[in-house]
Amino acid sequence: VRKGMNGATIIEISGTGNNDKADKLAAEISKLLSEEAVISRPNVRGEVRLFGVEESVTPDEIREVVAVEGECNFEAVKVGRIDRTRSGNSVVWVQCPRNSTLLLAEKKRIPIGWSMVRIEIIKARPLQCHKCWRTGHVKEKC
Repeated sequence: VRKGMNGATIIEISGTGNNDKADKLAAEISKLLSEEAVISRPNVRGEVRLFGVEESVTPDEIREVVAVEGECNFEAVKVGRIDRTRSGNSVVWVQCPRNSTLLLAEKKRIPIGWSMVRIEIIKARPLQCHKCWRTGHVKEKC
């Protein structure tokens, strides 16, 4: 148990089966303290860009394929809107658990719809304060 950078109380569970234990603990605590506190179950997330997505593919289809290929829950995957690059290729931003991001990066290409989509990991951005806009800290520590 420790305090986070934003002042929140963090309960960290390590060891084998830690994800299941953390889910159970979060569910039990949220039953008890649903009125008094906000209970969340954060996990380390990674971001990837998918290049070459065809126009007929919907964000839900992308989420489904990424969840299957990355071996994670459908709810854990966030998909941005499908944009176009200068060269005319379509690209989409996807956020999923870090383990899934690494699995996807190893595959390099996955089939979505009628096309093989290229995967590129987005490097983690540094912490940034929203008070002074400098990097390395958050506004609670500014």
